[in-house]
Amino acid sequence: HACEGVFREVSCRRALHTITRKCGNLSCPRPCETTLSCGHRCRKTCGEACNPRDCVDLVEAVCLDGHQLQVPCALAQDPGEVAGRCQQDCEVLCPAGHKVHVPCAQARSPQ
Repeated sequence: HACEGVFREVSCRRALHTITRKCGNLSCPRPCETTLSCGHRCRKTCGEACNPRDCVDLVEAVCLDGHQLQVPCALAQDPGEVAGRCQQDCEVLCPAGHKVHVPCAQARSPQ
């Protein structure tokens, strides 16, 4: 390619930023400015595809036992994921019939 190594000023593929890139490379390294469907800002670069399933902003969620906790937004709608992350204290019966306190996520996991 005759212009390899030549830098030029171009608009990125989304036409949001003016960037200086090597000829042929239009991948924009600047922060993405898109608001995801969840309402949070995309944390990827402008040149990467946005996906609300990748949202890492922390949000309040409630586990199956009613405990409130902070989880990444992308996991907040999955009750199993929320329950698997809850570290609040739960009282359960051990096989011998004694009451013991364990983290909520452990109380819900199959033994």
